[in-house]
Amino acid sequence: MRVIFYILFILVLTGCSNAPYQPPKKLSELEPVIDSPISAGHLELLMSKSEIKEKLLSQYFEWKGTPYLLGGTSKKGIDCSAFVAHTYSEQFNINLPRTTKYQMKQGSKVSHENLQVGDLVFFRTGRKVRHVGIYLGDSEFLHASTSKGVTISNLGDLYWLPHFWFGKRI
Repeated sequence: MRVIFYILFILVLTGCSNAPYQPPKKLSELEPVIDSPISAGHLELLMSKSEIKEKLLSQYFEWKGTPYLLGGTSKKGIDCSAFVAHTYSEQFNINLPRTTKYQMKQGSKVSHENLQVGDLVFFRTGRKVRHVGIYLGDSEFLHASTSKGVTISNLGDLYWLPHFWFGKRI
């Protein structure tokens, strides 16, 4: 019993990109592409940066404190990639793939210096572990943290800064 507990504990700590395989529930999960009326890189054409940030903060206050759950997709528990996909769907009517692996393939790459509100931010937190959040501006990003649940963190924090990998503009 202890061995199973330790294995589960380690899996939770490894992050959302290592979620167990679940068969696709929708065709959009089989073909990981943006399913929206706009093309990648044009979110800012739909609304201003302040409107984008307002929608993201609204999502944050609705989900704040929701616990992290590897493979989770609801307010009972959610992982980082599910939170990002849910936020984009609910707030911008853009359907992103469910997993970090496929979200990384969307949009166009953006450097740390050129991040804009609404960009996805990706981190390498381990050799094979990936994490994703949504940039809010002023070095802050919204994400589902393994330790704090849905929260806002700073890219300049001692933990996040060395793990930042790249951004993507959707």
